[in-house]
Amino acid sequence: MNSHDSVRAYENELAPQAAKLVKLLREEIEHRLPAATSSVWHGHPVWFDGDNPIVGYDVRKAVVTILFWNGRELGEPGLHPVGKHKAAGKAFRTADDLDLTELQRCLDKARTNVLDSAAYVRTLREDAKRRRAGGAEAPTGMKPARKPRSLRPSSAGRSIGGEARSPTMNEHRIFSTPFATVYPMYVQKAERKGRTRQEVDEVICWLTGYDLAGLKRQMETKADFRSFFASAPAIHPNSDLIRGVVCGVRVEDIQDPLMRRIRQLDKLVDELAKGRSLAKILGRT
Repeated sequence: MNSHDSVRAYENELAPQAAKLVKLLREEIEHRLPAATSSVWHGHPVWFDGDNPIVGYDVRKAVVTILFWNGRELGEPGLHPVGKHKAAGKAFRTADDLDLTELQRCLDKARTNVLDSAAYVRTLREDAKRRRAGGAEAPTGMKPARKPRSLRPSSAGRSIGGEARSPTMNEHRIFSTPFATVYPMYVQKAERKGRTRQEVDEVICWLTGYDLAGLKRQMETKADFRSFFASAPAIHPNSDLIRGVVCGVRVEDIQDPLMRRIRQLDKLVDELAKGRSLAKILGRT
């Protein structure tokens, strides 16, 4: 299933009223943001400019909430702040609540007003360091804080604690997500940068010890991430040398063992997409 299909699969699982509203949102987003890529990102359809999330939506208890990651910069009074960062959004119950003119205007603005997530996180960290050192206060609206409860970007460590979690267990939603639904996104990210599916498979197998047949079986059985890593034949002994930032959080600082493995895999794919050679990426052997 590719990312395009996964967004529609999400839509197909909704109750009719919510599905009708979500379909309208999706069609407008795809029309107004033709260059954006989409995926179901940790349980929610989200559209990206490169690695930067632009807009997404969430469905909870028959309420559909659309969220713009840089929403406060769009100058739209109909968007309400979410959390203490840059995000803003709006909630709807039915398709009749949706003002298409307003939505189109927001999307047109969002197309060229994209939050540089990595730069923003760096700014937050620098401001936090200055405050701890007794320096100047961070600029208004730039203080580190818990991310918006709905649709906030997933990373790890501190920011994961407030993310959308499974409604039945106190764990991150990604743990119960089938690996097969995320694998195409790894491939798509690599291929956009001129890399290949074979290279993605190689880094996955390096980390987990699966051979290609075993990797295929995990996807055919729709094993979730918890089972995928629990069944891994041999996590590479040098996996803990995988370091660096994914979604603004350092992989080596992640405390949860399963989340650390997931982010290690994310980091390997990131390195592929950034153009590093396999020899350098897997040089930890």
